Amino acid sequence: MKFYIPLLVMTWLLIGCTNQGSKSKIIISGTVENSNLNEVLLSVNNKTLKREVKNGEFKFVLRDIETAFMTIKAKNEYRLYAEDGDHIILNIGDTRRAISFSGNGFEEAKYMKDRMQLWVNNGMVNQRLFEKKLFTMDFSAFNNKVTELYDKQIALLEEYVAQYEGFNPDFEQMDRKVIRYRKYYQLFKYPELYQKYNGEKADLPADYYDFVGNVYTGDTSLFEMNEYKSVVISFLEYETEKLTGPFENISEIEAIKARYDVIKNKMEPSKLSWNLSFGLLNTYIGKNGTEDIQDLYSDFIESCNDTNIINRIKTMHDSWNHLLKGESAPEFSMENLQGKNVKLSDYKGKLVYIMLWASYNPSHKREFPKLSELINSYSHPDLQYLTVSKDTNMKKWKSVLEQYGINIQNLVTKGTKHPFLDDYNAHRLPRYILIGKDGKIIDACAQSPDKIQDQLKELLQ
Repeated sequence: MKFYIPLLVMTWLLIGCTNQGSKSKIIISGTVENSNLNEVLLSVNNKTLKREVKNGEFKFVLRDIETAFMTIKAKNEYRLYAEDGDHIILNIGDTRRAISFSGNGFEEAKYMKDRMQLWVNNGMVNQRLFEKKLFTMDFSAFNNKVTELYDKQIALLEEYVAQYEGFNPDFEQMDRKVIRYRKYYQLFKYPELYQKYNGEKADLPADYYDFVGNVYTGDTSLFEMNEYKSVVISFLEYETEKLTGPFENISEIEAIKARYDVIKNKMEPSKLSWNLSFGLLNTYIGKNGTEDIQDLYSDFIESCNDTNIINRIKTMHDSWNHLLKGESAPEFSMENLQGKNVKLSDYKGKLVYIMLWASYNPSHKREFPKLSELINSYSHPDLQYLTVSKDTNMKKWKSVLEQYGINIQNLVTKGTKHPFLDDYNAHRLPRYILIGKDGKIIDACAQSPDKIQDQLKELLQ
């Protein structure tokens, strides 16, 4: 499975593991020994709080929070979990990792510290190095390793449950799930990464993917956990590829529609599934416009119950309305290579094909050989080729054009504030625009140079 949804382009609007109340109170306090530490930071509910260390002590009082995961930074970072009424006390020693926990509700913080040490002892902290070592193993060694790590984590958790009566049962159940989903993530990733690192497919048993049947995609208690989100996305890719075959054999829109069908038909309706669908639609529309995906958009608007998500996708969708086929192309004016202002209206009566790009992105430059071949193979008196770059570095812009021999009308916005970029939704590049002789949009997301020639010829007959 290689056609992954980038986690950075999917927008997760998730409910965290917090509940709001009106009278709840949590206290986090502590002492600092033999240190010049002047302040302590506490991150909770997407906010970072700061307290000065006075006479070796600090204190946070949190109100209107019933339960929350937190991160405290004092010499080192530590994870905390607290609920209404807890008063967790930290004793920070004079070395970087010397810390102890006491007070009411300290058990989960102590457990997470020991869990982190377990990860360190097993080489799990540096994820890149750990995964490279893990995913280069043959199946037998890999299976033994992930089982061993799973057993060690469960054993530590059960040790705390047995030792501390105050250990929160909700936290226990949640962490059991996270440990299980961490293993599922490794199982999902193994076939692909084994092949990547070793250059051959892993020899898997026939029942390897039986674990997929245990993945539950609607567990709201885990929405904030990266391990769970990664497994749900891997589940989506696995189920989609079962339907379509290898992603490299189908088009982008076919892959998007197949994923959408899996989300709708094989996942529980929830904030998580709505966010996944939103991510698919938002990413595709931002790059390709709305015309090819209107059926999915309409279905999503009807099926999603989250008003905030609906409003966001509507905003993205509607931003393309003025760029639909038949709409008047927005006028623009910008400098060319010679420093002369060039306007779209200068080419009224001509078919205009525009490439949008920026020199700082290598993938954009890979488009130039295709554009150069098109320019050299097809010309017409009523056809105008343009490039529009949003570069700020004029020297680099000119250098790239010279390097690839793009001797057409080349324009530049000189940064991201030029009105052209908003007028044409030119934020995800490279992209192509085709404007008719009458100055109206033919396609605001036109085909690439290696595919557009037949359409150009047809329009100019």
